[in-house]
Amino acid sequence: MSSPSFRSSTPGLVEIIAGSALSILLGLLLAALFLIFKEVSSVDQVPKDKKSGVVYFVQGRKDWNSGRRWLLKREAFVQGHSISISEDELNAWIEAIYPPVLPAAPAAKDKEKKDADSPWLQPGTPNVRVAADAVTLGVVCDLNIFGLTTKLVLQSEGHFAKSKGAVVFQPNTIFIGSLPLHRFGIAKGFAFRSLAGLYQFPADLEKAWEKLIDVQVDHNQLALTVEGS
Repeated sequence: MSSPSFRSSTPGLVEIIAGSALSILLGLLLAALFLIFKEVSSVDQVPKDKKSGVVYFVQGRKDWNSGRRWLLKREAFVQGHSISISEDELNAWIEAIYPPVLPAAPAAKDKEKKDADSPWLQPGTPNVRVAADAVTLGVVCDLNIFGLTTKLVLQSEGHFAKSKGAVVFQPNTIFIGSLPLHRFGIAKGFAFRSLAGLYQFPADLEKAWEKLIDVQVDHNQLALTVEGS
């Protein structure tokens, strides 16, 4: 009786390559998940001695007393006029469109069913910060995984520019938690469009936005220039 062949039990080149590729992919996936769920530091401003490896989330101001002029500016914009809007006004405007959802606490017997029916990603009220020559868009979402809910910070810094005849936000950086998605090339554009798709833009503002020819940061305000105004 012949003895078992040692050669037959030795993995081939294809098996070695496939195994190595799977190991690398698994390592990348675990690293990405670690960064996504790594805590983001929410601060009023980025500290001068910021820590290496820490991602900061600086929310734009939301002073309703300073921002209540947005009602007049909204009306002017819808009627086709160019406007300049401050950070306070912009965030007051956004909060009026997408108010925070504050659900009532469910009864104990209904909690399990409610958790199961909850969407896996529930976006909060968007927030805008205007500083220097850049605009930062951020939102804190509720991430529901098998009934367990955690907070997830999504943020993107970029600028507005014309693309295919329309003024759009073009992200320079985009973070999902602490994961720098902008380092993965085309993925940042797809991720930003997916997030923007979670929000329904009011029809009158969408129509007014189509008339924009330029959006620039000017003295920490967002200057919206409408064609013909």
